[in-house]
Amino acid sequence: MRVSLLRFVITGSLFWTLSSCSFNRLFYPSYYQKEAVLEQSDNKYRSFFLTSKNLKKLHCVQFECEERPAKAQIVYFHGNAGSIASYQSVATTFCKAGYDCLLVDYIGYGQSEGTATHRSFLESGRTVAAYVQQQKYDLPVLLYGFSIGGHLSLTIAKEFQHQFDALITEGAFTAHKAIAVASVNKALKFWAKLLIKSRYSGIKAIEKIHIPKLIIHSKEDSTVPYWMGEALRDKATQNCFFWPIKGRHGSAMQDSSSFFGQLNNLIENIDDL
Repeated sequence: MRVSLLRFVITGSLFWTLSSCSFNRLFYPSYYQKEAVLEQSDNKYRSFFLTSKNLKKLHCVQFECEERPAKAQIVYFHGNAGSIASYQSVATTFCKAGYDCLLVDYIGYGQSEGTATHRSFLESGRTVAAYVQQQKYDLPVLLYGFSIGGHLSLTIAKEFQHQFDALITEGAFTAHKAIAVASVNKALKFWAKLLIKSRYSGIKAIEKIHIPKLIIHSKEDSTVPYWMGEALRDKATQNCFFWPIKGRHGSAMQDSSSFFGQLNNLIENIDDL
């Protein structure tokens, strides 16, 4: 009886620890800003809300560059931590280079309603893709996903690839289960494999994405292992460019000249198809 009770306590403790790690590292940031205010911007921007199928409000901000027409419309799915306000500098960098940029807060993030879950992430992405479909842009539309947003963007690009002209991922992981296993210590890896589910999978989605793709991943990434970027590259069937960089997770824009050179090459590839 005591042995059974001890096993139950140990298993329960492992499950709680693993769940907590997954909760904090993957999907539900503990420090996003619910009422964050955008800083004063030199670029024109418009704040608005979309309504998801489950009737949750999603906060979006469209930034417009001074250069008209813009080179392309960026639809940006941000990373796990923070909110739109945390990524305003990203939009500003895009605008300075002549790109319009749409920032999106997932359900449960920033000023968006609801609670963040696997399913709500997917619902957020689908809601934004439906909005893009309605806009009928007269310029290239690039879906850009960073980190957890990169993983989401792979599934959204697969489902809505007729709405996007190209896909860019930066520091994206391959699947929920894979990043959970990579994120925990050796003692918990078995439990991560056993308990974490991949409700949608980027590594499976990329095989069915036919639009041009740019996969960016740092060899020094300590958050999402470099091999995941290579795995996505290897699974891509066609029109895929791989840009290995150096630096921490999320450092692609630090070398802005090389970064926008890669984007311009991607857009030229769209024109050639």
